[in-house]
Parts: sequence; structure tokens; C-alpha cells
Amino acid sequence: MTLKRSLTSLNPEQLKAVKAINGKVLVLAGAGSGKTSVLINRCIHLIEDYNIHPSQILGLTFTNKAAHEMRERIEDKIGKEKSKEIVLSTFHSFCFYILKQEIHHLGYTKQFSIYDERDVNRLLKDLEKQISTEGNKKNIDEELENSMKAFNAVDFDGLLSLTVELFKSNNEVLKKFENKFKYIMIDEYQDTNHTQFELADILGREHGNIFVVGDDDQ
Repeated sequence: MTLKRSLTSLNPEQLKAVKAINGKVLVLAGAGSGKTSVLINRCIHLIEDYNIHPSQILGLTFTNKAAHEMRERIEDKIGKEKSKEIVLSTFHSFCFYILKQEIHHLGYTKQFSIYDERDVNRLLKDLEKQISTEGNKKNIDEELENSMKAFNAVDFDGLLSLTVELFKSNNEVLKKFENKFKYIMIDEYQDTNHTQFELADILGREHGNIFVVGDDDQ
């Protein structure tokens, strides 16, 4: 299939990556080489040339600014109506999106709070004081997890780990989002940690369409 839109700004290597539609694809290139442009043009190629519905595309990055800029650049090419249906977000925002719908399967309510580092440290100090007063040897990590759940609260790392736990423990929920997101793309892949890798790996197993771009020098 040939591209309907003019992509003369892409070099042969970039064009080859854009046309890599199916399966797992890893694009490695240095800073300033147009990795994000490849990801953006691949989104457009999927929608315009393969008639993939925009809502079936998930794009993950590491800053809200990067996600916003990607959406603006896609919008310039295909219009606001189509571009707004693509899920472009940070890993944390994406996990928040999932948990707001499904966290009740893990024993929380959908009105959960998000604790920042200061909130967690304050709770940790209270637990340490309580354990010290009681003179027992409870596991602080386990107690912290239990307390967070009792307060219906999640910290930033928990957004990721709980989403992975949810997908592992509830096949029905996993299937729902596997069917929704058939094409997964990740920018700045070199910055992913184990939990983020696991999240994308689990969600992308059904269709196997995971496209990642990164800089192997970073």
C-alpha cells in the first residue's frame, strides 16, 4: 500500500518505519533524528491509509507536554475530530484512566485519592509511630499498602503497579482494553522502567502491535 499523503520530509529509514504496521517494531535513533515524527506519521498512516479507527491507537510518552505536542501535530494533519479520539498520554495518566473505570475490582472505590510523596511520608511516619508504640514487628511496606487501601488512596507508582495487577488478575478487564487498543506506540522507550514495560507487554500480547522509538545512547 502506498501512502496517500505526501511524506517527502521523511528519509528512507523513517519511511520504512512508518510503513511497519504489524507486529513488534523497535526504532532506535539518536537525538534530533525525527523519532517522534516517525511515530506521528505512523499514527496518520494507520488512520488515513489503513482505516484504523483513531480510538484503537494508544500513544504513550513521559510528559504531558510531549503528549500535547504530538496531538497538536497530528491534529494539523488529520483534523481535530479524528485526533481527539487517539489516546495520547503519559503512562501515569493512562493508568489513571484505566483505574477510574476498573479499580473496584481491586477493592478500592472509583473515587480514590492520589497521594503525593508528602502524603505517603506522613502516613509512613504515623505507621512507624504506631508500630513502635505497639512494640510489634509488622512489615512496614505491607502495612503501608494496607493503610493506603483503607484510605482508598493510591500513590503515583501505585497507578502503574495496580494497573498491571488489575490486568494480571482480571482477564475480562484485560480483554476489554486489549480489544480497544489494537495499536500501541511508545515514545522515548529507553526511559521505560520494568513496570511500564510490563504494562505495555501485557496489553499488547493479543494483537502484538507494539511500536516503540528510543535512543540507545541514552
